[in-house]
Amino acid sequence: MINVWAKNVLLKLADQNLGLVLKLGFSDRKLVETLSQSPVKKIVVADPNPQLAQNLQRHFIKDKTVTILATAVSGAIGPATLRSFNLSQANSLREPTGLKTLFPRLLETGQTQVQTQNIETLLQQVDIDDEADHALILGAAGEELAIIKQLSSLSVLRRFAHVIVPLPSLPLYEGSSAGTEIQSLLERTGFVIEDQDKDDPDLSLTHFRLNRFFAMLIEESDALRNAQKVSDDQLNAQKMHLKELNAARDQESAAHTETKKKNQTFKNRILELDRDYQRIKIENETAHKQNQKLEKSLEEKNEEIVDLTLRVSKAQEELRRAEGQLSLLKELMLKSNSS
Repeated sequence: MINVWAKNVLLKLADQNLGLVLKLGFSDRKLVETLSQSPVKKIVVADPNPQLAQNLQRHFIKDKTVTILATAVSGAIGPATLRSFNLSQANSLREPTGLKTLFPRLLETGQTQVQTQNIETLLQQVDIDDEADHALILGAAGEELAIIKQLSSLSVLRRFAHVIVPLPSLPLYEGSSAGTEIQSLLERTGFVIEDQDKDDPDLSLTHFRLNRFFAMLIEESDALRNAQKVSDDQLNAQKMHLKELNAARDQESAAHTETKKKNQTFKNRILELDRDYQRIKIENETAHKQNQKLEKSLEEKNEEIVDLTLRVSKAQEELRRAEGQLSLLKELMLKSNSS
């Protein structure tokens, strides 16, 4: 929401040989005309309302320093609804919340379907000279913090030496932020308040100037923090690796202990088997000796049986001879008695 105070601030800055003035949000034709007549080298306006942007394009068609883009810059990319109100500079892509508290008579007058893009896509269409100071005017109602965050994450925010942005006392739109968050983020980047319009304490326009010395200190501090984080991450990674190694060692040690137990069990079993083998071997040797004795005794018995058999055969032979002789004697006696 740009007012007379903001115009005066911009005119003072224009005399400082600004390279680029980038205006996001509701466009002010008189402001653009005034800036186009200043030493500012380039003026880029991104207006979310296609009709208003087209009117401005026709008006500044011959001015080579002015570029008008029909672009709704937001924290997200995609289709969106641009809400128009009876307070034109309050037009927004978001539903008004706190704005209704500040302006009870606020009325929605229309809606326009638009395609949003983020600041990174927009900057691809803008040539930012590294050697000059540039100014950023944030009039994208409700999108200020999201745009500043994107610029900061892209390391582009510090390429603007001046930022003019409203600092509302409370969030004005659904999902938007209070001015304290915007101020905090800009100050953490190295910006300081150069001037402020305090006519409306609930919606004070503020001119932030980049303090390059502060920005350098912040960059160095950020670099140190990042280096410390990298060092901490490396240390944590080493600790984790050491922990994994210790766990692997413990696991290997436990496996080794278990293997030793199994090996000892196997050794004990082998000793038992060896003792059993020796016992069986002795028993077999004893049994073999006993078998030999039995075999020898059996041979002796066999010899005795053979001898006895021979003797029996001889006795039987003698018995048969004796029987023959007896028969012969009986016959002789019978013959003698008969004669």
